[in-house]
Amino acid sequence: MREPFFDSVRIFDDKAQCDAFLLATMGLDPGTKLPAEFCAALEQQALMAVSPAIYHTVYPDGREDNSYGKLLAHEIAHRLHIRILNGDEEAMGPVWFYEGFAICAADQMNDPNFTLTDDELWRIVENPNRGSYKKYGAVIRRFLKKRTIEEMVEKAGKSGFIEWLRAG
Repeated sequence: MREPFFDSVRIFDDKAQCDAFLLATMGLDPGTKLPAEFCAALEQQALMAVSPAIYHTVYPDGREDNSYGKLLAHEIAHRLHIRILNGDEEAMGPVWFYEGFAICAADQMNDPNFTLTDDELWRIVENPNRGSYKKYGAVIRRFLKKRTIEEMVEKAGKSGFIEWLRAG
């Protein structure tokens, strides 16, 4: 049996305390500034998150049915992704892919009325910077119409991934 993804859970009613706990858990400089919308993480087998009230205040775009449960599932999905890749985080691929993977795995932001044009989709795929998680989910869902998640996970961290997607 594989070891569990986490062995402890910490829920914080103060975002600064959550940020400080993550930085300490990761051995990072306590002065490191985390993104304002950071709300949860699963690191060193510790699942940590802000409270549901703080989550909905800090990240109102994430508000939907069972949004807090989906937030936690999203973090667990990242660990699943890493486990599938035998611990190789570098093989997770670009940010839009690994965040989109977690968005889809957690069934977050799945609005059937939200669509992207082809131009928007490729702008997202070609942009190395962090962007909209809702759009990342839409990108993955669109690619899932032509490719399997297994294929995409296998190829995401390899050169030629975007060209392979374009050819599909």
